[in-house]
Amino acid sequence: EILDATAEFYGADVYELDSSERLVISGTPAVLDIVASTGQSLSEGEAQFSAGPPAQAFGELSVGSQWHHGDLATSTMWNQSASTSGIVVAVIDTGVNATTELSGRLVPGYDFVDNDSDPSEVSAEPYEQCDDQSCWTVYPAYGHGTFIAHEISGIKGNNEGGWGVCESCKIMPVRVLGPYGTGSMGTVVAGIDWAVANGADVINLSLGSYYPDATTLAAVNNAVANGVVVVAAAGNSGARFDQYPSYPAAYDSVLSVVRC
Repeated sequence: EILDATAEFYGADVYELDSSERLVISGTPAVLDIVASTGQSLSEGEAQFSAGPPAQAFGELSVGSQWHHGDLATSTMWNQSASTSGIVVAVIDTGVNATTELSGRLVPGYDFVDNDSDPSEVSAEPYEQCDDQSCWTVYPAYGHGTFIAHEISGIKGNNEGGWGVCESCKIMPVRVLGPYGTGSMGTVVAGIDWAVANGADVINLSLGSYYPDATTLAAVNNAVANGVVVVAAAGNSGARFDQYPSYPAAYDSVLSVVRC
């Protein structure tokens, strides 16, 4: 479960083969190094890791290989691209980089970590952290916000990458998390309020806290009262969300996305 969550956090694809004891993880070399390092630290020598031969991407992925579009019936959204091109989705996250996949999709945003108008992601190096019993490596979350933006609005038909669910929607990048994917809910609240004040139609929060607080609840309720749809990830506990709720996903006014 930890390897699965780590791989998906960094944008890799995870597949089970033969049994739950074997995973195939497809991602960039940097991500695979992170996953292998995490696995080695957990396995106590029992797990085996093997790298397959290098593969080369050949242009844009086919819609058939992007299975989630079938599950979500996103072709309906693509057919309405003329009416969705004015929708602004605020990605409140680690920041969003201006990539080819987001060409013409980005609107002005804000960086509440560095308090400036450049909400691009900030890179960092892994570092070692220790407690009284063990040490572990803390990895940066670089790419997380950009990956989320691609999932929402990656351009369809540009012969690169994948297709966004609402590929004609605009992205409003709001950086509230530091280079290691951490921050305070107070900063998240500031990002929510800013997105509402600056015309977001949808707010995406692929983040959360295990602790509810009145300030965050008031912010999301205010957003909804102003006609903004608030979407939040329920974390990686899947069907156990009722036992391990994440906030703001657990608030009644929020559309929660549960990983099953």
